[in-house]
Amino acid sequence: MSEDYSQISAPDSGEQQISAAPDENENVIDEKVVSSKGRKILAVALVILVLLLIGIGFLLVKMMLPSAGVSKDTGGVTWIRSLYGFGDKYGELINPNSVVVDPADGTFWMTDPSFIRLVNVRMDGSLVKIIGKKATQKGAFRNPSDMAIGNDGLIYVIESTYDVVRVFDKTGNEKGSFTVPSPLSIAVSDNYIVVGANSGFVIMDKNANVLHLIGTNGKGTDQFDKINGVAIDGADNIYVVDTFNNRISKWTPEGKRLWMVQAGYPGNKQSNGHTKFPTTAKAKLEVPMGCTLDANNHLVVIDLLNFSISQFDTKTGRFVAKYGQFGTEDGNFFYPSDISYDAKTDVFVVADSGAKRAQIVRIPNSGGSVLSNLRSNLSGPLALCCIPILIILICLAIAYFMQRNRKKKEQEKYFEIALEEQAIKE
Repeated sequence: MSEDYSQISAPDSGEQQISAAPDENENVIDEKVVSSKGRKILAVALVILVLLLIGIGFLLVKMMLPSAGVSKDTGGVTWIRSLYGFGDKYGELINPNSVVVDPADGTFWMTDPSFIRLVNVRMDGSLVKIIGKKATQKGAFRNPSDMAIGNDGLIYVIESTYDVVRVFDKTGNEKGSFTVPSPLSIAVSDNYIVVGANSGFVIMDKNANVLHLIGTNGKGTDQFDKINGVAIDGADNIYVVDTFNNRISKWTPEGKRLWMVQAGYPGNKQSNGHTKFPTTAKAKLEVPMGCTLDANNHLVVIDLLNFSISQFDTKTGRFVAKYGQFGTEDGNFFYPSDISYDAKTDVFVVADSGAKRAQIVRIPNSGGSVLSNLRSNLSGPLALCCIPILIILICLAIAYFMQRNRKKKEQEKYFEIALEEQAIKE
C-alpha cells in the first residue's frame, strides 16, 4: 500500500511543479512588459531633456561669443541694459554725471550731483547701496562730480565747486581730503593719484603729495583748457583728455609727454568756419569728456556733442574706430559725460547724462573673450538659465544612475534565474 501511495503522490508533486512554472513565467513576462514601458518613458524624457539642454546651450554660446557685427540703429554699439531714475527716492537717479567700475567686485558707482550722493549698482541693474547725507547734515557731499576707486577700496570724490578731493571707504566713512584748484577729473593706481583741472593736471603719490604739476591754461601745445578725463594704465602711464582744446595725450608718471593727438577743432569751432584747422584723427571729436582703457590697448573716449565712443591706440595715439549716435532710445547717446570699462565682463558703463540714465554697452574690438562674455551675461537675466540647466543636468544624472541600476538588477535577476534553472535540472 505504501508503494501505491508513493506512486500516486509523485504525479501530484509533479503537477504542482508544472502548475507553478507558468506563474513564474507570467511574472517574468509582466516584469518585462513594465520594464519595457519604463524604458520607453525614460527614453522620451531623456530625449526631451537633451533637446532642452542643447537649445539652452546654443543660446548661451551665441550670447557668450564676442560681438563681431555692428548695429545700424546704434552706430555699432551693442546695448545690454539701461538704468533709469527720475526721482529722489532711494535707488532713483536724476543726473548721473560720472561712472567708475569697482575693480574689486565688478559693480559700478555713479555720482548723482542733483541729490548729492554716490550710487553703487550691480551690472544686472540691482542696487547695492547709496552713500550720502542730507545737505544740512555734517559730512554731506557738496556737488560731487567725478570719482575714482582704487584697488585698496578707497573712493576719491571730486567736489569742483570747493576745490577739494575727498576720500571715503565703501561704507561712507570719510578718510581725509586734499585740495586741488578747480578739479574736474581723477584717476588712481596703486602708486599714483592724477587729478585733471581747468588748466592742467597734477601727479601725486598715494599720500596726496604733489610730484609734478603739468600745464597752464591756454591753447598752446603745452597748455590745457579743462581736462575732463584722465586714465592710468598698468605701467602708470597717464592719458589726458583736454576737452576744449580737443586733444588727447599720453604722459609718463614723471610728467614727460609721449604723444599728443589733435582730435578735432578746439571748442567745436568747425561751426564757426574754421575748416582748415589741422587734425590728426580720421574721425573728428567735438567735445571729448571722460575716458577709460579697454583690454585691447585702446584709450576709449566719450564725446558729449558727437554722441559717440572713440577708440585710440595707446602706443601711438592713432585713431582706431568710432561707435554710437545721437538718440534717446536705448543704445543711443544723449549728451554722455563719462565712461568706464570692466575687463572681466568686457562691457562699458556710460553716464548718459542728458537722458538721465546709465547705459551698459559693448563695442567691437575691445578685447573681450568668451569668458568675459559669459561673466557679462551671467550678471543679468541670463543667469536665470542656470536654474533650468542645473535641473536638466540633475535629471540626466538621475536617469543615468537609474538606467545603470536597472541593468545591474536585470543581470542579477538573469543569473538568479539561470542558477535556479540549473538547480532544477540537477
